[in-house]
Amino acid sequence: AESYDNCTDFIDSIPAVISTQGVWCLRQDVATSMTSGHAIRITTNNVTIDCNHFKIGGLAAGDASQANGIYASDRQNATVRHCNVRGFRAGIRLLDGGGHLVEDNRLDNNLENGIFVTGENNLVQRNRVYDTGGNSSTVYGINVTADVIDNAVSGVFSASIARGIFVRGASTVRNNRVRGLQGNSSVGGIMAYSSGSTIEGNHLAVPAGTNGTGI
Repeated sequence: AESYDNCTDFIDSIPAVISTQGVWCLRQDVATSMTSGHAIRITTNNVTIDCNHFKIGGLAAGDASQANGIYASDRQNATVRHCNVRGFRAGIRLLDGGGHLVEDNRLDNNLENGIFVTGENNLVQRNRVYDTGGNSSTVYGINVTADVIDNAVSGVFSASIARGIFVRGASTVRNNRVRGLQGNSSVGGIMAYSSGSTIEGNHLAVPAGTNGTGI
């Protein structure tokens, strides 16, 4: 774990609702078997969740889970860092608002989205997203309206459609590594849904015979 000197308060069990601005930290692993709702829900602006590399676990809910790991909606300046999030429908789900920062996290065995961020002026960087898939026909490692820089996405699997990195808006997608996509219908390594994106310096390794698109 890192220093707790900057922590406003601590999250020692989940589910938890964060309604006070500041830096909220983990100082131990936490887990839940909830199948819906949110393990950590942010309900105010200017909140940082710093897990200090501890785990937020949802694997006990099984492959039908509809729960999210870390969630916010219509908030400003949510930051999520140093979290290990596993076993949720979406590991990190920040909807609308803006100014969100998702960095230096490890996400594995989430079911539909590793990282899902929308809104404006967001940045997703230096995350590791592993083995995403299990309960959706379309599965995304990183699914965002954001700049996506220096992330690793490995293992996205679906009975239908698998997407490594999917971006909307005029986003920058730079220096990411994407590999191990499996979809029976199609796969997409990096997909930009809007005009104005910059895609450079990425590395993609898709299995031979895959029906889909690199970029």
